[in-house]
Amino acid sequence: MEPKIEACRSMFKYLEKQTAYFEEQEYLNAPMVGGRNVSITNPEKTLVDCLDKPQHCGGIIEVMKALRNGSFNRETLLEYAKRMRSVAVLKKPGFLSEKLGLGLEGEIKIPEKSLRSFPLLDPTMPSKDQF
Repeated sequence: MEPKIEACRSMFKYLEKQTAYFEEQEYLNAPMVGGRNVSITNPEKTLVDCLDKPQHCGGIIEVMKALRNGSFNRETLLEYAKRMRSVAVLKKPGFLSEKLGLGLEGEIKIPEKSLRSFPLLDPTMPSKDQF
């Protein structure tokens, strides 16, 4: 049975302390769910997690909607994307920003050797012959 919070389907991800790259301020106050405190990420960390795993948030279209909405701190979003240590996560906000006209793409620094590859925006979508 899927857990629900306020009638919304929810997905819980469990992280080992040593694998979490983020500090307490990246999390909002922890509500009680099922008798346990649950840490909930702030909007910037949530967006970065969705860029990393768009299949868990409704797809890249939902990430685009959230970016277009603009209810996040741009500098914090980019800092969190860097901390993920994933070139794919860094490339996605740049590409989406360019398409949406957000202006973030000029602030993203990607190593020269990593510019030759193109990660899939959304692994749940077809990887070829579909545009």
